[in-house]
Amino acid sequence: MNKNRTIIFSMVAGGSFALAMHFAWNGLTHHGDGVWLYGGDKPGTGGQITTSEFWSVVSEKQYKRNCFAGSVIFFVIAAGFVYEAWKGPPKSE
Repeated sequence: MNKNRTIIFSMVAGGSFALAMHFAWNGLTHHGDGVWLYGGDKPGTGGQITTSEFWSVVSEKQYKRNCFAGSVIFFVIAAGFVYEAWKGPPKSE
């Protein structure tokens, strides 16, 4: 089970890292206004969709900020999985 756990955690970390790089690349190479998806469920509604999803044009600065924020989130997720994969399973006493 040790090897399987390490492989699965490494795969999840790799996928998260790839998404982080995707968002970072979009933020670095984008020029001009961007389009971002808004809407969906609101907090406190129990997951029910209360507003329609819609695309909105945002400024270049806001688009890059959103991309870099998404990139940081996925880098942190990847780092957590890398740490868990490398530290190994808990020692049984």
